[in-house]
Amino acid sequence: MQFLETLRYYSPTERKFITDDPHGVNPDGNWNNPFSPIRQLDDGAGLQVFANHDPVNGRDDWGLMSSFRNKSSITGCKDIGVWDTQGRSGNWGVVRANTHLIFGGGKTVEFNGKSQFSNYVQNTIDGTIFKRVDEDIEGLAKFWSESMQLDSERRFQTASLPLNNFGYYSGGDWTLSGTIGNGGDQGDGRLSGIYSSVDYKPVCCLHKSCCRQGSAQLEVRCKIEITLKDKFGYFYVGTELNKFGTPYWTVIHMFHDYNAKLEVPCN
Repeated sequence: MQFLETLRYYSPTERKFITDDPHGVNPDGNWNNPFSPIRQLDDGAGLQVFANHDPVNGRDDWGLMSSFRNKSSITGCKDIGVWDTQGRSGNWGVVRANTHLIFGGGKTVEFNGKSQFSNYVQNTIDGTIFKRVDEDIEGLAKFWSESMQLDSERRFQTASLPLNNFGYYSGGDWTLSGTIGNGGDQGDGRLSGIYSSVDYKPVCCLHKSCCRQGSAQLEVRCKIEITLKDKFGYFYVGTELNKFGTPYWTVIHMFHDYNAKLEVPCN
């Protein structure tokens, strides 16, 4: 999937966008009509940067973050024509991967509008297939978080910013470049709490053939919405922080398709 960079700046002082919408949807800077990158880029990735908000803790005073509000179709799914469900979410915090997909039970991935795999395929298909799907989807979320290099140690070193209380994702797990405490090392709380997170919501549909001689053909189609949130992140550091104010957040939204055809044991 191509990563399409789309930046737009919002001034909390002027209460309006101070740069044009890169796609021309709202070029006049009217902040009442927030930019929605996913709707404009379809299945591509979209990036937004805005100040003085806290998307990790749900603060979005001006409605600038459109995460998990977009509808998207899943190709080849008769029972889910438009994705209008919230799905299930998994989230990695800065300190460690604190909420993984729950393997086998299907509590994270939503199949055919149901939150439990067993509700749909009980006593029909071997549950190990769901572990594989869960692992694959988890791997996609990890791949994108690592590819985007949220809060990488190299970036902060290059920008001569303090490394205390920043976390980054590297080598399959979250790593701390400093120590996260109850307060911030600047004395005003700016560097306390969560700084980067990966949130993903997969919705899937499942088609299976009849069980013949102990095996069945299984087709899985999923669309995964992934949001990466990063305080001060990406490459807007140093003078840019002073220019636009702090705290600054980078939010990346994207959709990712996952399709699999498998032969599974059944009874």
